[in-house]
This record gives sequence, C-alpha cells and structure tokens, in this order.
Amino acid sequence: MEEKINPLKALDAMTEAIRQVGDAFGRGELWLPDLVGAADAMQAATPIIEEEIKRTGSKREALGSVVAGTVFSDIHSIGKTMVCTLLTAEGFEMHDLGANIKAEEFLDAIEKYKADILTMSALLTMTAPEQRKVISALKEKGIRDKVICLGYL
Repeated sequence: MEEKINPLKALDAMTEAIRQVGDAFGRGELWLPDLVGAADAMQAATPIIEEEIKRTGSKREALGSVVAGTVFSDIHSIGKTMVCTLLTAEGFEMHDLGANIKAEEFLDAIEKYKADILTMSALLTMTAPEQRKVISALKEKGIRDKVICLGYL
C-alpha cells in the first residue's frame, strides 16, 4: 500500500498466489507447512488491503459473506485459517471470529455481517457437539434456513 498499488490489483495478485500454492499442494509439490505459511501471509495482509479498499472507495464484488470460527472449548485454528484463506481467494467476504467461539457469538456475527455461510471448526471429537449447539441456536432464532452451515474437523 505504501507503493500506491491499486488495492484491488494487490488482492487479485494475492488471490492468484494462494491458488497456485493450493494447486501445488494438491499436486504434492508443496507440503502442509508451505500451505499454512501462505495462508498466514494472506491472512495478515488481507485486512490491510481491505482497509485500503474502503479508504479509496474501491468496490470489490463478493460471492457472499462468510462467518468462520472454531467452536467453544477448542483453540485449534490451522484448518479454520486455511479455509478462510481459500474462501477469500475464491472471492468471499470473510469474517474470522477466531477460536473458542460460543454459539451466541456466531449468531451475533451472522446478523452483524449478514452472513450467507457459517463455517465452524471443531478439531477435537469432544468439541464437535458444540457445532450441534450452534445449529440448534440458529433454529431457535429462526434463521437456520437463511444460512448455509459447514462444519469441519
């Protein structure tokens, strides 16, 4: 951004780079640490670029709004970070809540960001039932049919 590069072009370049890393990983040419490192780099740079997009008044068309988080009592975030990075690369507007997220926090974020999709990570088998709690809370609030829910370990 200090070089005054168009923030949309910078985001496009990062998106293409993460796609290339993901493709190389899929072909067995790169390893998990390579994929995680690329995801961390993109996750660190994206907020800076998105802030510049807002500041300059540029518009980025998103495929949809996604809320992501690791469920309550689970602090693992590698899978969530990779999912967020890949969805960002595909053109989704991501809202990463972090780890150890309670059902109410997911619901609040879905409303705040008008999310189309909710992704929940639960790496531990003992925390996987937390995903069910979030789904139940969505049903109780009457919004379960308005958001696509994806859970992963």
